[in-house]
Amino acid sequence: MIYSLDIETSGLDRFTDQILVIGVYSPSEGFCGFSSVAEFAAWNKPEYQYIMHSGSFDVNFIHHFGLDITSQLAYDTRSIASILCPWPRIAEGQKNAFGLENLNVVLLGGSTYKLDRSKMTSYSKEELWAYNKEDCEITYRLFEKLMALLPDKSWDFVESWLGPATRLCAELEYNGIYGDWKGLEEYKKEIEEIRKSRLETLTGLTIGPRKQWEMQQLKELKDAYETKSKIAVSKAKDPVKRAQFYQALYEKASSKIKAFNWNSPKQLVWLLGSYYNLDLLNKRTDKITTDDEKLKSLGHPVTKALVDYREVEKLLTQQIPALLDGVKADNCVHGRFSVGGTRTGRLSSSKPNLQQISARKPLGKKIRSFVQARPGYTLVTIDYAQIEPRLIAHAAKEPKLLTVFKNKDDVYSLFANEIFGLNETNFSKKHFAENYSTERACGKTAGLSVLYGTGAKKFAEMVLKETGVVIPETKAKKLVDTFRANLSSVVEFKQILEKRLANTNIVRNLLGRPICIEDNDDLYMLSLNTYIQSSASDLVVDSQANVIIPKLRELDIDFKHRLLVHDETVLELKEDEADQLVKELIIPLMTTGMKERWNLDVPIEVDYAISNRWEKS
Repeated sequence: MIYSLDIETSGLDRFTDQILVIGVYSPSEGFCGFSSVAEFAAWNKPEYQYIMHSGSFDVNFIHHFGLDITSQLAYDTRSIASILCPWPRIAEGQKNAFGLENLNVVLLGGSTYKLDRSKMTSYSKEELWAYNKEDCEITYRLFEKLMALLPDKSWDFVESWLGPATRLCAELEYNGIYGDWKGLEEYKKEIEEIRKSRLETLTGLTIGPRKQWEMQQLKELKDAYETKSKIAVSKAKDPVKRAQFYQALYEKASSKIKAFNWNSPKQLVWLLGSYYNLDLLNKRTDKITTDDEKLKSLGHPVTKALVDYREVEKLLTQQIPALLDGVKADNCVHGRFSVGGTRTGRLSSSKPNLQQISARKPLGKKIRSFVQARPGYTLVTIDYAQIEPRLIAHAAKEPKLLTVFKNKDDVYSLFANEIFGLNETNFSKKHFAENYSTERACGKTAGLSVLYGTGAKKFAEMVLKETGVVIPETKAKKLVDTFRANLSSVVEFKQILEKRLANTNIVRNLLGRPICIEDNDDLYMLSLNTYIQSSASDLVVDSQANVIIPKLRELDIDFKHRLLVHDETVLELKEDEADQLVKELIIPLMTTGMKERWNLDVPIEVDYAISNRWEKS
């Protein structure tokens, strides 16, 4: 039996709020409401399946109060709607394309009906149950509508991948990440000192221009008040008194002029563009920009200092507070995960975004060390190695790429060889690191980007950023063209995708997910990387949702799935079991098992680390 299910709560935090009503609905049996999890548990049967909208919220609230129905979450209408091609439009007055209210309007022809979420406890039982009943009915009707809208191939994807992936997201959200948050508090103090030092460096480099900026603001302010004063004084009965009045206003306003704001795009454009005469134009978008990528390419002492300052500012205003503010009573931070909502189909994280914790920059990387295992357990971090170029090799049937992977050589060395025409036959990482370290660095940084569609100018910028080597644009174009010609099967596969998209706007990735690109101007840049990125992301999720987790449960292994970040997964296992489980079970399933599961033409490899702390493998 399948029902739609929805809950109403006193708030959004299961650790501090309460469930007010649990409602279920089916066309044959109508609506049934429950005032508590205990009442619902007495009615629920293991064979019942549920349709929910943003089901992680409902499942985890109910789980928190004693009943785990994660395995009974069969369909999530929000996730299903996110694979529609094209995406649903956003109705007037709505903010979220995949919100139940918006989908009710644009797909079912309904109207807005929401209660005030901040006042749920003020409504009567009758009002709450009537509202819950409507949500349940809309969710069921929306499910039927989506079944009618999606073709059979898309429903195959829903059944085989999207359902398990949605349940995986719910599990990740429920488990959260355990950590040494007191240690992170202490580290925050260290970062504050670093920020202070970097700000002093930045302000020391810009004493002159900042003073000029302040003087310019004072002049503009004074001119404005003088203009107003002249008009007012000329009409005043007491000109002296009126002039004094405006002078006092000016002095008060001028005293409030703030110091130069390093977070103000307008002020940065003046400083870097007008004062230092630096080129801030992004030629690809034809817009002025002060983003980090642009600043790094300028190579100016002030832009370097500004990028360094921004790094610690972001840690202190975004990443660290998001973690510390999110710690709950179980000593865990519980982020949200979504399998829909990004055009490439990559799994996304929010509130907080656990995927943005850097594994590359030392200061950000250390934040990972405060994510830890519980006593008696250890964290296993497993990272799919070079998954995107492997999938390119498989999809395009590119002989050179297939050979390098089958020989267990280094793909970035191959990229360097083909970009720079080195005529090498030994593609081992060691050989290239010893003889062509600069070229290999360029191959690693720019190889995939060039295959995805990056042009000569961007390629030259990436080489300059990575190695400091200046390549004229004409030479860069020749290198890019040669590289693509040397891997012609990839270019041909890309053209096939572009033709499909040009004809239908839709292409299906390796696992069957439908992908829609509506703007033909973006076909060249988006076709291949969207296909490959979504395939890689879906394959990583599939390895966990449909292979690893079911097997660990089948064997009654004590574990928690803590994180999934792009091509990296973090499991918590018993200390005395982890090493054997990883080597004898998990790694074979994620490599040979996934190669066979998807009939791939390339071997799949992983890197892994076993540690009490979250470490990059």
